[in-house]
Amino acid sequence: MYKAKMFGLVIFAIMLNSCSYSRLADYDQRTADKIVEISRMINLFYVNLSEQPVDERPYSKSIESYNRVQVEIETLLLMNQMRADNEESIKQTENLLTLWTKYKNTHKEKDKYSDAMIMLNKKAMQRIIVAIATGEKLKL
Repeated sequence: MYKAKMFGLVIFAIMLNSCSYSRLADYDQRTADKIVEISRMINLFYVNLSEQPVDERPYSKSIESYNRVQVEIETLLLMNQMRADNEESIKQTENLLTLWTKYKNTHKEKDKYSDAMIMLNKKAMQRIIVAIATGEKLKL
């Protein structure tokens, strides 16, 4: 009888140890609004860029727009870092910032931006923003 109880206790301890509780940060309307604002700014950036003829898309014409978007993404990152239990949103926002910086640096190096790259980069940015927005919405 003692062995059966000990065996049951050991199994229970193993099961309890294998279960993990993961807490999520609470929903934040300011963060949700910031995500929408960044999405709008990125969309506007690519729409404006695509309206220019291909040979009139040097990096120098886009510096101010790049910097504005970067500052907003960095602000969102800070907002996410200030909230407890928000690791996934922080990772996603860091990915957004990394990708934005990569595209910015590529434009700077090549000093041009093709229609195909605008379309691909815009879609990649939108996918990350949708993931960030969905993650925030799930906190409701």
